[in-house]
Amino acid sequence: MEYQLLFPIKLNRQNRNKRVLIVPFNWGLGHATRLIPVIKQFLHFRAEVIIAGCPEHRHFFLSENLPTEFIEFPAQTVILSKSHSQILKIFLQIPVFIYQIIREHFALKKVIRKKKIDIVVSDNCYGLWNRKVFSIFITHQINIQLPKEIRWLQGFINKINHRLIRRFDMCWIPDLENNNGIAGILSHGLPENISSAYIGLLSRFTGMQTEISERSDNQKSLLCILSGPEPQRSILESIIEKEQHDPDENIQLHVIRGKPGDESESKYNGWHNHLPSDKLIRLILQADYIICRSGYSTVMDLLALGKTAMLVPTPGQTEQEYLAGYLSEKGLFLKMTQKDFSVLKAIEMLSVFKPSGIQYQAGRSLLKNETERVLRLTSG
Repeated sequence: MEYQLLFPIKLNRQNRNKRVLIVPFNWGLGHATRLIPVIKQFLHFRAEVIIAGCPEHRHFFLSENLPTEFIEFPAQTVILSKSHSQILKIFLQIPVFIYQIIREHFALKKVIRKKKIDIVVSDNCYGLWNRKVFSIFITHQINIQLPKEIRWLQGFINKINHRLIRRFDMCWIPDLENNNGIAGILSHGLPENISSAYIGLLSRFTGMQTEISERSDNQKSLLCILSGPEPQRSILESIIEKEQHDPDENIQLHVIRGKPGDESESKYNGWHNHLPSDKLIRLILQADYIICRSGYSTVMDLLALGKTAMLVPTPGQTEQEYLAGYLSEKGLFLKMTQKDFSVLKAIEMLSVFKPSGIQYQAGRSLLKNETERVLRLTSG
């Protein structure tokens, strides 16, 4: 295992601060981006933060200029099908998932011993618990939604889900507790015998300020944000690429490909492999129209900035399909299936859409209180 220091850290060996290991799940960038406010809160309380992940995570966190250490860590891999149904593809990977959970559990032991870790924060990595440290599990999927073909298994799957979560000392839920929050049934209904806390919406843009330049002409701006695992990420990119010349000439297109670490030159003007948060927030705030996946981290970012979008859920990914439907019913976003997706149709629908106007603020105080509580619990 290779350890790579992103930024030098001066350690106080005589009376050192708490060391916190933070690990995002390797499923697109969403699990990494929503950990930014968590990392900042621990840094605020003078904890020493170590991030573990895959090379893509390393490139992302490097672009965020955080005073943290980074180590390579065995990443879980998920491969989706090119078809609209993912049932068989995911079912065949169940033995691999189990192996990966066991592998990361034993890899964690080595990191805890080598780095003298006090607290582990796992974003959807089920194997990252350890009885010698305080272990926190972050998830908004308390109740996993299965496809209708196998929905009869849903109760059984969620019992397993809750049993795995129970191995952790605490479950942090990135949502609001009242009125079913933003994730609806996904994030509510955890059994009472599991220690949990709602920490509000997590957005990497919380507290960021930026100046938005005014356009001198009548040109509109369309922003497409791509994310998620392959091959579905590339499939949606191909659709947008084929249609990029179709929108009105008065619409300026920007595409974020969601590929940190890809140093190849973009094919077209306005296309970016990746942008750090301080540049991405400017494009989001300037955009008249936004098209993106209905990944929960993306949704939280947009709500924190008061923006709406056309949500195109990843085909066969039931979580995203549920979120797109739930949030469109609440009048916050529009939805369109990838099968029916068209850039022109999305622009036409967004141009007349008036969101409900409900404002959601990222839960800075909730997260701060929970972070402080965990540090206090582990200081004895």
